[in-house]
Amino acid sequence: IEQICILSEESGLSLLIYGDSITEPEGYYPRSDFANSWTQLIMSHIKGPSMSSGRGGTTIKELLERIKNELPYIKAKYVMVTIGTNGGNTEENLSALVEYILANGSVPILNNIPCNESGTQVKENALIEKIRNKYHIKGCRFDLATSLAHDGKEVDTADMFFEDYNWGKIYHHPNVKGSLLMYTRTLVDIPGIYD
Repeated sequence: IEQICILSEESGLSLLIYGDSITEPEGYYPRSDFANSWTQLIMSHIKGPSMSSGRGGTTIKELLERIKNELPYIKAKYVMVTIGTNGGNTEENLSALVEYILANGSVPILNNIPCNESGTQVKENALIEKIRNKYHIKGCRFDLATSLAHDGKEVDTADMFFEDYNWGKIYHHPNVKGSLLMYTRTLVDIPGIYD
């Protein structure tokens, strides 16, 4: 390949949201409720243009490659990332992610991942919190919004879709109630994105 041309319908965004399947409601939300997914609720309240780029099964390494391919051309004031559900988060990987976003002139927002049926969010969110503190950046506590006691530990199954796969039953992706709670939590933790 000698030349690549990248075209984007949008650029100069107020907010660009990145993540895995949790950030890709197109993959699990019923069409009739799609406007009530957490990404859509956030974007509908942002002043200025915004986009969401979620991909099911994504790890942080794949996410960083996607950001490197998109952010320099799309450009955004805020880059919101919710990643860690599929593993791969390390201090080095998260640091590289934050530093790349900063190097492109954007403000990184590193969110805690929501609670899930296996409780893996507890360890992941401790690491995410450490990185937020290291870089003095903000993030939304989606784990508090989706936990039974609002402590980030045990998933409130009423906030998640029940998904019955041949390999197991999970409560992993936020439903309409969970999405509203997640959006509402942004008003507490990162209200500046709506200015």
